[in-house]
Amino acid sequence: MKKQKLSLLAIIWWLTCVALLTAACGPGSLNLGNGNGNIRTGGWKSIRIFPDGKGWALTYHGLLHTNDRGKHWNSVTPWQPDTQSGIFTSGVNTFVDGNVAWITKPGNTTYQQYGKTNEPQLAQVYRTNNGGRTWNNAEIPDTASSYSDIRSGPGTIIGVLQTLGETRHQVSITALSATNETDAWISVKRFYTHTGGGHEEMQTEYTRVWHSSDGGKSWQLLVENKASQGSQIMLPGLWTAFPDKSTGIQNGLTYSNLVVSHDGGRSWQSQNLPSMDYASGASTQKEPIFFNAHYGIIPVQTLIAGHYTLFYYTTHDGAKTWQASPTLYLGNTNPQISYGDAQHWFILQKEILYITEDGGSYWTHMNPKIPGKAVINFSFTSNTEGWAITSKTDSQDYKTYTQDGSTFLLHTVDGGKTWQEVTYQLV
Repeated sequence: MKKQKLSLLAIIWWLTCVALLTAACGPGSLNLGNGNGNIRTGGWKSIRIFPDGKGWALTYHGLLHTNDRGKHWNSVTPWQPDTQSGIFTSGVNTFVDGNVAWITKPGNTTYQQYGKTNEPQLAQVYRTNNGGRTWNNAEIPDTASSYSDIRSGPGTIIGVLQTLGETRHQVSITALSATNETDAWISVKRFYTHTGGGHEEMQTEYTRVWHSSDGGKSWQLLVENKASQGSQIMLPGLWTAFPDKSTGIQNGLTYSNLVVSHDGGRSWQSQNLPSMDYASGASTQKEPIFFNAHYGIIPVQTLIAGHYTLFYYTTHDGAKTWQASPTLYLGNTNPQISYGDAQHWFILQKEILYITEDGGSYWTHMNPKIPGKAVINFSFTSNTEGWAITSKTDSQDYKTYTQDGSTFLLHTVDGGKTWQEVTYQLV
């Protein structure tokens, strides 16, 4: 009789624990925090460490988080990687600080077949405010791509009867920006392609900007610009940055052009920037960084005759006006950029590290010995401390980077003069 009572009490205790854990996670929340030590990472793709020592790393097999400057890493992957390849297929992301991160999961493509309806799988956004221990996720409206062909049956496409062929409406989330754990903006583009009947047609159908003010639980459509409305500004949306809740900028159609909002993303205006010598149609605006609501910079990179040049657009009044810096002439490998603070910026190529201590007015360079074949990504948190990811092999293909141990994690505490490999633990 005593054994039966004990068994019943044990069952009640177990069920109570399960209920409490479920309530703690809540609806739409996924808990994939600490791993068991047997974690596959594949090659490391990017790293972001913050001054408090907390940070994030994206790998080919998931997302990692550290609390102690990279000595220990927890697997905090918000959803399961592909069951066959093990690849973690993520969309755009933004890391606000060492606790808050936003990341998107792409939707699927719905095949439209005559007489059948497939349930679309919308893109989702995941958000954490505790370093990835728990994630809240929600769907982003109208973000499923579609595909139809001759088996889909006749019909109209964009209001016009088309010759049967292949038709795709490809939806892409092109950019994500967040100011904190509650406010975020997403840029979405839908691209139309039709082939068949001896012709091919392609065009951007629309660009949209969505905003969430409740941590991603719901999304409000702020603006939709359609190609058919010629007077509207098409939003390129390759990157989007909101330094505060009212000011937003997106990349322009050329290196010397921006699209700017001063009402939280509800309306956008084109803004011209100063033109530069040696810049051209091949010049590319890289993602900006804002050190506060007023002071921000946009790097512009150009490849000329096998060598790179770089200069910065700088604003001190919240994107109202911009000034161009002198041009910096670099080597022949793709430069990686990081910022220790508002004055200390770093540009790293395999053979050269460029450093400025005055916000880009004057640069020095050194030739540190950096283990590895090529620099993949790096992150400085001050004028002295930084981390870098480099490849171990000359081959930088898919097969190589999906293997564990294909990259180095490096650390410097002397401003990049010397680099040591980090012996870290996955927990």
